[in-house]
Amino acid sequence: MVVPTNSDPAVHVVAFNLLCEDFIARGTYRDDFECRLNPAWVVKVEIDKGDWRSFMNVKEYHFWDWNKDYKKVSDWLAPCHFLSPDGRILIQSKVKMAKEHDPLPEKIPAFFTDLKPQNFGWLGERFVCLDYATTLDNPNVRLKTADWH
Repeated sequence: MVVPTNSDPAVHVVAFNLLCEDFIARGTYRDDFECRLNPAWVVKVEIDKGDWRSFMNVKEYHFWDWNKDYKKVSDWLAPCHFLSPDGRILIQSKVKMAKEHDPLPEKIPAFFTDLKPQNFGWLGERFVCLDYATTLDNPNVRLKTADWH
């Protein structure tokens, strides 16, 4: 990891604003921003929860990395492109979010655990999950009936 010789906190703010543009949403563990460097990406920034870290970015990136070559899993996921060395920043493909009245699939892979419609959307014509940090590590690709909540 490269450490800047200028320890001025303003440099970190400038770097953040170079990477991040408009705020998209806040989740329990992360804030999501438009990516200024590539409009096809989103930047997920882990929220500081005090004396512990959730490592949701790390979990999501590792799940992608472990399964990116296994199409029965990766076809259901928004791809991850970059994880900062400390895990605080994740860059992922931008997904068109599912809307309230969009038809959702009746069946999805059994490895998904957090079936909120806002965790899913479309990447082109593919229905994918954009928040999969809490998926089961050993994915069961058997399809199950989706209980959207």
